[in-house]
Order: sequence, then structure tokens, then C-alpha cells
Amino acid sequence: MATEADGLTPESLARFWAWWASARDRVAASVDKQTLTKHVAQEVTSAVDSLHPSIVWVLGPGRSARHALTLSAEGDLSVRRLTAAWLRSAPAPDESWEFHAARPAAQDPHLEVDGREFSPGDFRVAHVYDDGSERFQVTLYHPEFDSAQDAVRRQVAFLTVDQLLGEDEVERWLGTVEVATAPPAEAVPLDEFRGQMEQRRTSATGHKFSLGHGLDHRGSPAVLMFNTALKQIDHLDHVFHLAVFFRLHAPRPDGLPGAEEAEQLNKVEDRLLEGLGDNGLLIGRLTLAARREIHFYVRDAEAAEQAIADWRTQADAWGANHSIEPDPTWSFLEDGFSRPLAPREP
Repeated sequence: MATEADGLTPESLARFWAWWASARDRVAASVDKQTLTKHVAQEVTSAVDSLHPSIVWVLGPGRSARHALTLSAEGDLSVRRLTAAWLRSAPAPDESWEFHAARPAAQDPHLEVDGREFSPGDFRVAHVYDDGSERFQVTLYHPEFDSAQDAVRRQVAFLTVDQLLGEDEVERWLGTVEVATAPPAEAVPLDEFRGQMEQRRTSATGHKFSLGHGLDHRGSPAVLMFNTALKQIDHLDHVFHLAVFFRLHAPRPDGLPGAEEAEQLNKVEDRLLEGLGDNGLLIGRLTLAARREIHFYVRDAEAAEQAIADWRTQADAWGANHSIEPDPTWSFLEDGFSRPLAPREP
């Protein structure tokens, strides 16, 4: 059982900010003169690489300060939590510098790709909101798409939504991003789409549980309950997968629990949820083949172990056992949760 997940140490963060204190004026002067030399660029690269080699850096104008230093995980959320830790350790912003842990929305969006200009005012976006995942499926159109290559269209589409929303909001709100070579029906300007997205923010909870039925690999019935709206971007520090397993006392012939045992198990599970508190994010549960599994992501593995120890006496009747393993990429949610199931035949 692992109790640690890879992250930035206080020492590595302290070294970075000590370097920054000595370099910030030099970097600012280079930006002001629009002469960011190879030497200064390499100095910044070396300092950022010392945090993590997958992090990239961007210098640009700030929103409140004159300049901004942005670190980007380029869509890798296991690295995004490191830039979040970096930002938490940053000095307070001042007149010269502010800091961002992901690329924010562009203040003056403009794109030129493959010799073509893509004016933001000419974009139209069609969108469908999926209430289960609390994300939008979007299709972008621009008049220049008519004659552009498909690779250019897709590059422009992704750059556009990044500029419109910022990296974190793209991760939080967009599911699929498609392109069209003709104006889609009911398409709206980018700003109007962003406004409709903001309207959804007030009702989005991150907790939408769905019930599914399937067959396991032996053809026996299985019942799956899972949170379809759980988003890693909102829980970057929950990097441990906690799995709790029960063996059913008196399963029905199909392997599922009877009504009385199901009610008893539900009460025991509720007590576990209470014990974990906000340290535990419920992914869902799977019931099949005379057993039940409950899956969580937790932020603090040691605290989860203590909560399990305090709770275990209430579940010993089912021979409950558990495992906690690092999963900073949330691979279990993506690939492992539904793996025991085979699609139900029509």
C-alpha cells in the first residue's frame, strides 16, 4: 500500500522562488525591451525543468500586473496539480509580476495559422450540453475552414477554445470539440456560447450518479452506479485510488444481493462516506458475482487508512478489505471501473 504520490517538494519550490527573486527583474527587462535573449530563455527553461520536465512556461502581459509568468501542464492533469502547488507557493503578485498555474483566457484573442487569419468575431459554435457529464459537446465553424486543411481546422479549433476559455475551463466544460466546413444549425458567436456556459455554472454540482446494468465476463448480471460528472480538474490533489471490497452473505442465484442485505450494505457504506468526509470522492460502486466494490479517490492516504480502521468493525461481517494505490492520472476512472463488465447483448 502506497502512502505517497509524486509531487513537488518544499525544497524544490524554495529553490525555484529563490532563483526567481534573483532573475525577475532581468526577465522583466528582457520582456520590456522585446529582446528575450537565448540566455534568459534557457535560464527560465532550466528553472522550470527543475520542477518537472513536462511543464512549459509562457511570458506575457498580466491582467493586473505588467507581466505574467504562466506554467502550463499542456493538458496533463497529473502535472497540472504540480503547477497548482507551484502557484500556492508563489509570492504575492505586485505591479510587475503575477503568476498563473494554467493558460488563462486570452484578453485579446487572435489567431494566424498556416498563413490564414482567423478573426474571433467570425467564428460560430454549435453546442449541446450533456447534463450527465456537465460538459458541452461543441462544433466550431469559421469561413476560412472552407478551404483549410483538416489538420489546420482542428488546430485552430483547439487554440480558439483555449483562448476563449483558458486551459482549465476547457478541461472543466468541454467534452468533444469538432469542426464544420459549413455553418452548423443554431450556431452562435463565441461570446454568446461563453455566456451560456456561465449560466450552467450555477447549477453544475460535480455529482451526477447514473445506474447501469451489464454482464460480467462470465455472463452474470452486474449493476454499476457511478458519478458521471466527477472532474479531475476540480480535485487535483485527490491522487489515490481507494477500493473497498465486500463479499455478500446471501446472494441471490444471479449473484446480486437481496433487498435486506442491500439495505444493510447501503447503511454501512453511508457510514464509510461519513468517516472519509471531504477526503473521499465517491467514484461509484459495482455489484456482481456475489461481491460489491466501492471506489473512491482520496487526497490523504494516511487519513483514509485511519478512517477505514475506525469504520472496519461495522463491516467485518462482510469480510471487508481494501487497497489504496497512487493514481495521479485517474486511470481507474477512465479505464478500470467498468472493466469487469461486458456489454449487455440486445
